[in-house]
Amino acid sequence: MAYETETIVRAQNAADSAIQHLKSALTYLDQAYNWGIADILGGMLIVSLVKQKKIKNAEAELEAAIRYINRVLSLTNGHKELHEFLVNTSSFVKFTDSWIDNPISDIATQNKIDAARDEIVTLIEKLQQIKTGLHKQRLYWL
Repeated sequence: MAYETETIVRAQNAADSAIQHLKSALTYLDQAYNWGIADILGGMLIVSLVKQKKIKNAEAELEAAIRYINRVLSLTNGHKELHEFLVNTSSFVKFTDSWIDNPISDIATQNKIDAARDEIVTLIEKLQQIKTGLHKQRLYWL
């Protein structure tokens, strides 16, 4: 489907902002993962709290990214591939570490962090593909 040049530029800018927030979320999740390793190895309450702060920061970045992704979706008439992906991955925004601080809950949290990182990388790749398609359309209209 062909879009006007202005719409393409707005969609590209929204995708860029979403990618920036996703990369920031990825950084926070990497940090949370590293703190999680220390937590598994016997970290005390402070380690768990730092890990939780990193997770909350990642969640905030993900929420911001989703706002921009929704803008991309609205500007591109709800790009089907991206919308289906968001429905499947929105649950990782809500994960939290168990208040029961033991190695089993710590490992479970590590697995959730790892899965979230993988899904964010996939989402960034999908946004890059959409941007490439929009760029091609923009060149066509110029």
